[in-house]
Amino acid sequence: MLNDETVVELKPLIRKIVTLYFNSYTENTIMEYDTFLRFCRDFGIFPELCNKTMLHTLFYALAYANSSVVSGRDRELANPSYPTRKPKPMPSEAKKKVFNSGEYLNVSLFVDSLILCAVRSKAFEKETTLLGKILYFMEKILQTQGTAKVKKMVGKTR
Repeated sequence: MLNDETVVELKPLIRKIVTLYFNSYTENTIMEYDTFLRFCRDFGIFPELCNKTMLHTLFYALAYANSSVVSGRDRELANPSYPTRKPKPMPSEAKKKVFNSGEYLNVSLFVDSLILCAVRSKAFEKETTLLGKILYFMEKILQTQGTAKVKKMVGKTR
C-alpha cells in the first residue's frame, strides 16, 4: 500500500505539509509514542478517525521496521562519534534510551503513519480510492484546532 504509485507521488507533498507540525511536536527530529498520541488527539485523529489500538499498532510496527534497518543518517544520530556530522545534543539520558531503543518515528515514518491511518480509518470507507481516502484525511486533520495550536506555537497568526 505504501509503495502504490499514487501514494509514492503523494508522500513528498504530505511531508511538505506536515513537517512544520511534526517539528513542533518533537525534539531532535524523533517522535515518541506519547507525543504521537498527543499529536493524534490535537489533530482529531484520535478518537474520531482512528482508535488507540490502531495508532499503537501502526506506531510500533513502523518504529520496529525502522529500528531493524538502520540507515546511515540514523547511525550518525545514534552514535555521536560517527565522523560525518555532529547530531543535536540529546536533552536527557531518557531520550537517549528511547532513541537507541528504536521506539520513535522520524518524519518519513510519521508521514507513513498518517497515510496508513487515512487508509485504515473507517470514517473514509465509503471512499474507494487510496487518493480519495488520503486527501479527505489530510483535509480533515488540517481543519482541526491542532493546526491553530501549532501556528500559535511558531508565531504564525495567518
